[in-house]
Amino acid sequence: MGRLRPVRDPLYVKLAFCSPDHVAGMLRTFAHETRRYREAAETLRALVAREPMSHGGRVRWLVADAARRSYEAQLAWLDCVTRTLGPAMTVPRRQGPRPVRARVPSAPERREAVA
Repeated sequence: MGRLRPVRDPLYVKLAFCSPDHVAGMLRTFAHETRRYREAAETLRALVAREPMSHGGRVRWLVADAARRSYEAQLAWLDCVTRTLGPAMTVPRRQGPRPVRARVPSAPERREAVA
């Protein structure tokens, strides 16, 4: 059985080595890529809207459909990246556990406790 093709997309490499300081720039890059893939998927969707009858037409249809499905999978992944990293830009992370504050009883509660 043959080996699967290695993943060599530059976006994956950029994401793997992205520091928290560069997330905003990465999200802009991913938004641009999302637009590109969406346009290409729409073009291919129009091409494969009808299945041709000839053998050559069917073969080309299958290739165009494979590309469309690949682009739609990439779009789903880009959406996942945006949902996963996007909130990190707006929600500050806490450093360590929150301190527990002791409740100091009010004066009437202290008097009741002594009595």
